[in-house]
Amino acid sequence: MPRTALLCALFAALYPSLALATGPIETRGEGTALGLGPAARSEAIREAQRAMVISRLETLAPTRDFSAFATLIEKPETYVPAYRVLSESKTEDSTHVEIAGDLLDAKLRQDAAACLLEGNGQRPRVALIVTERIEPSPPRALAEKGVAESAIAEKLRIAQFEVVESKDLIAEFGEEQIRLCAGGSPDVAAQIARHVLADIAVLGAVTTVAEREEGKTASDLKRCRAHLRLRIIRASDAYVLDELETDAELYSADVREGGATAVEDACEKCVPALTSTAALGMLAGTPDGQVYVTIDGLGNGTQLEAILAALRSCPGMGEIQEMYTSDTMVRVAAAFSGSMRELVDAVASRKYAGVLVKIQSVINRDVTIKVSSTPTS
Repeated sequence: MPRTALLCALFAALYPSLALATGPIETRGEGTALGLGPAARSEAIREAQRAMVISRLETLAPTRDFSAFATLIEKPETYVPAYRVLSESKTEDSTHVEIAGDLLDAKLRQDAAACLLEGNGQRPRVALIVTERIEPSPPRALAEKGVAESAIAEKLRIAQFEVVESKDLIAEFGEEQIRLCAGGSPDVAAQIARHVLADIAVLGAVTTVAEREEGKTASDLKRCRAHLRLRIIRASDAYVLDELETDAELYSADVREGGATAVEDACEKCVPALTSTAALGMLAGTPDGQVYVTIDGLGNGTQLEAILAALRSCPGMGEIQEMYTSDTMVRVAAAFSGSMRELVDAVASRKYAGVLVKIQSVINRDVTIKVSSTPTS
């Protein structure tokens, strides 16, 4: 079995309910083919189906390079199996059609994610923040791992994603700031995600309600309902990739236990779409373009040359050009097509001319490096 097909099968096995997570999307497409007969008409329709697939991929994974998805683009009828022709026209030597149809979004996400993971050994890194209240308990402190965050993090790790949980973010930013981020704008979440080198941020909120049916006594089973909302945000530009919302319910004599189980069921429903979107969101983490690096606290030219040598060794790094120079600080720019995470790891994990450096900040593709004033042995 080809490796792409194997990865698609793995996604389907891990998440058999993926088709329930996101339904078909009604969309339109146009296509043109040389010729005037039935064969040309069929090819024009296929081109229209291909345009619909590419348009959706552009939304899911903003990139100029679709080579990773070539196998999907070559079989567009798999994702738009049913359609209707809205209009048809002919010129002297070609046929043009416009069609409308339902694009199988869940399957396209699943297959696109598998293709992306096949071509990229680096797994998506997710900053995860989920607020939670399970009756009759008060709202959970973010520093305490809750049922929803635990369930989502476990599923993401099964798929070999890296997860930065709330407790890790709180250690960096404080609980108050992270709680504000959970209910704040995508820009704030994206900034925090970039700081921890995450590809996407996932903001979630889950609540439960226990209801007793009218006429029943206190000893009867109660209906425990959980409601889960997730926002999936691309770290590079704060674009909201997806918003998921689901409910789960069950009957239980123990309200707390029943609510926790309902929360786990709600997470199970949302995680498939979350996983596919996370894999696709990773693509924006390695865009083409410039990278800017500020090196502050330099003591001598030897330190600078050592750090620049480390930058040049990063895969995808182009020619480095100095933009600004002073006695203690240098700012450089370079064309860079590699991973920001690999760049930061390469620089931060080494010693330079007897001193250590630390990453002071990472904002989109702008990195600030601080040189330690304490020599190392």
